[in-house]
Amino acid sequence: LLHYQARASDKYLVHSKGTAARLSPLFSTASYAIHPLPIGRGYPIQLDDSLIGVDRDPPKTEPGKNVLFFGLIRAYKGLDIALEAIALIKNESITLTVAGEAWLNLKDIEAHIEQLGITDRVTLIPKYVDDKQAEGLFRNCDLVVLPYRAISSSGVLPLAYAFGKPVVASNLPGLVEQIEHGSTGWIAPEYSPHSFAKTIEEGLLVANSEKIKSAIERKAAAMTWRTYAESILALNGDPTTVHPQ
Repeated sequence: LLHYQARASDKYLVHSKGTAARLSPLFSTASYAIHPLPIGRGYPIQLDDSLIGVDRDPPKTEPGKNVLFFGLIRAYKGLDIALEAIALIKNESITLTVAGEAWLNLKDIEAHIEQLGITDRVTLIPKYVDDKQAEGLFRNCDLVVLPYRAISSSGVLPLAYAFGKPVVASNLPGLVEQIEHGSTGWIAPEYSPHSFAKTIEEGLLVANSEKIKSAIERKAAAMTWRTYAESILALNGDPTTVHPQ
């Protein structure tokens, strides 16, 4: 059914250059627009606190830095790489929060954490996280880690940007083109725990700087539903302006 629908179309909106490159040989006469996944309307940085009903900057239980791994825990997400990277970081004040429904064996994850000797440095929340809980987790972290093995695009990345948080990510096309290395995040040069450990440490040194925050704000401004709609209109040759809500 999906193949039939794709063949019946002559214009495509995709979320990364990598996806466009895969489609192009199949539909060589089609037109493409590329726009990253937009930031959800419920997550603008400027939301008034009273509309949220939660502490936007909850106090940290430790004075150190916190790294967030967020979303469904699946094999391709590379949680094992994140855990092993944290274990390699000698500064024990750097912690990891893992939040999301586990699609892997939870006992295996817990055993891996114990084997690495980082039980005191990992907060595991293996369940669905609602919007209010997610806001607290993102506000309470210093950066978000995306150690994916394969991905065409990520919904966690724009969510991190929505909260003004930089990312450390794998060197994958669907991620690299949405990250300004050294400004909105950092790309681990190799896919290994050592590479991620080093990149996380480098990122944490400046993750909360005004330079990083300003760069993320600029990037987030180009990842809205308005710019998404404008990409669709441009694809169809429609000059109509999308008016702000």
